[in-house]
Amino acid sequence: MGLRKSHFLKLTALILMMILIITGCNEDELSESRYYNSGTYASEVEGHNGNMVVEVTFSDAKIMQIEVIEHSETIDIVEPVFENMPRAIINNQTLAIDAISGATVTSVALLSAIEDTVEQAGGDVQALRSKEIDDEVGEDEEITTDVVIVGAGASGTAAALAAAENGVDVVILEKTNAIGGAGLLGAEGLLAYESQAQKEALETATIDDGFRYLTNYTHFNANTKLTRAILEQSPDTIDWLLGYGMETLLIENTQGAHRDDPRTYHKYADKNVGFENMYNHLEAMGAVVYTNTPGETLIVDEAGHITGVIARKEDGGALTVNAQAVIIATGGFGGNMDMLKEYMSINPEDMFNMAFQASTGDGINMAFEAGADEFGIRTFEMHAAMINANLEGASLSSLVNIPLLWVNQEGVRFTDESNVYDHAYWGNSVYGAGGYYYFLFDNNTVSELKEEGSDLKNSFERTFLLAHPELVTGITPPLTDIEQDLEEGINKDVVWKADTIEELAEQIGADPHRLGETINQYNQAVQEKNDVEFLKPEEFLKYEVSEGPFYAVKAVSTSLGTLGGVRINERTQALSTDLKPINGLYVVGNDAGGLYGDTYPSLEGLSLSFAFNSGRIAGYESAYKILNK
Repeated sequence: MGLRKSHFLKLTALILMMILIITGCNEDELSESRYYNSGTYASEVEGHNGNMVVEVTFSDAKIMQIEVIEHSETIDIVEPVFENMPRAIINNQTLAIDAISGATVTSVALLSAIEDTVEQAGGDVQALRSKEIDDEVGEDEEITTDVVIVGAGASGTAAALAAAENGVDVVILEKTNAIGGAGLLGAEGLLAYESQAQKEALETATIDDGFRYLTNYTHFNANTKLTRAILEQSPDTIDWLLGYGMETLLIENTQGAHRDDPRTYHKYADKNVGFENMYNHLEAMGAVVYTNTPGETLIVDEAGHITGVIARKEDGGALTVNAQAVIIATGGFGGNMDMLKEYMSINPEDMFNMAFQASTGDGINMAFEAGADEFGIRTFEMHAAMINANLEGASLSSLVNIPLLWVNQEGVRFTDESNVYDHAYWGNSVYGAGGYYYFLFDNNTVSELKEEGSDLKNSFERTFLLAHPELVTGITPPLTDIEQDLEEGINKDVVWKADTIEELAEQIGADPHRLGETINQYNQAVQEKNDVEFLKPEEFLKYEVSEGPFYAVKAVSTSLGTLGGVRINERTQALSTDLKPINGLYVVGNDAGGLYGDTYPSLEGLSLSFAFNSGRIAGYESAYKILNK
């Protein structure tokens, strides 16, 4: 999913002890000031994407060295964490360190590991937490431009290119240390209708087809004028991106359920090169990019017009950017746990959150404070389901991706399990079931999967093998390690095993009677190849649950991000609570609502398409208004 592992990376921050002459301490005084048992101590904690191992070296009196020796984080996001936090802790000998913006989970995990090593070394964690840093704040600055864009992801980048190519001055504010956001680190491709690539491939899907699908899917509970504008912009955007060095390839749809659908998915050829090329063009056009500079407050004049934004520089000083237009492109609020708890109908702490963690609702809240209206803020990009544990074995990851028997918290079926082959429908059904479910199987199934595998295909195989379609098998190979992988899952509290259905129900907290009834009904459906309740297709009615021991594995909702927030019109202008455009304010990408209805539609690449196209529209519209005053 765009994550790059970097194992055994050593990011070292060292400080030399001051010589005794400078400190004025003699050897006896130093021994009396012993704070730690000198040595190197290790701690393993759970990071954002998996386990993290940290080693900390202590002298008698100081923290000397901090090394992250193993992790599974996204290095482009966490590099400032691994560089800046150890340096600040060592230089100031304190644990009163703020989390790094955009990487809160990793920051908290690293700090927790360091605190653990302090305790191992006999240090006083509370005293180190209480020792404050005497930070020297940088000077405030003020600049003036035509258009300021808050966020350098896909939508912000498109907005910057569109504005700059029309001849206006552009400033981009990015809260992290790198450009691209989720459009670089998570996304893989975008949807378009009637692109040149589709015409050359004789694909027949039209803009009208996409419009009908989306308006029917949303039951017209969307901004249909915006929907039309995005789709009509989409074919030209593919060629427009290519002109700036972002090449895409029209490929087969990535999910099994869409295999026979018209091809509308345009995959990045090389997204890293593409983003680098786009920013080279922006630099050539005179755009200025400030990284590690989050926008904080919109500047509003007496008439209610937006005239700029106040941001926070890396040195702590304020950066006031006066501008004729502000484009908010901060990527939604998938990284803000408090907002997720407020707006989700499930417990977000239980789900597997794959959203870009720097997206913490900054832009949405800035717009709300300036009087913008809300639309679609309870819509989320739910995507499949996962086992929320750091597992070494691969068998359980295969099992979650095939349509076994699924039950909810009561022990009752809630869907046709072949939804597993459509990741949006899968994700939406799990969200609707309360955010998690259990998939069930018995000892006969374990034996068969171990020896023979299954003719049920892994729902992610096509996605993972896009670059090598000749390797797609359409089956699940033998799971030779399934028994030890199940034991690992039991030890990590994601698998339960019992000799009877009643015992299994008790273990997972389900109603024994209802679970038994569900299993009996499902076994009958498998035997008769006829699912009268949810109409699961015959070819997926394969495994009875009849011979103990029985197994239950917990799978949780997975989210790629948020999809609503600020109400906008088809020109991407933010609308006030009285539904009038707010002069000077545009909102794009996952900060904007109006496209999706209440759930993510089953169109691959739609959210990235909305990001690039809404950003492009905002760039054009803001530049046009400035140039035609």
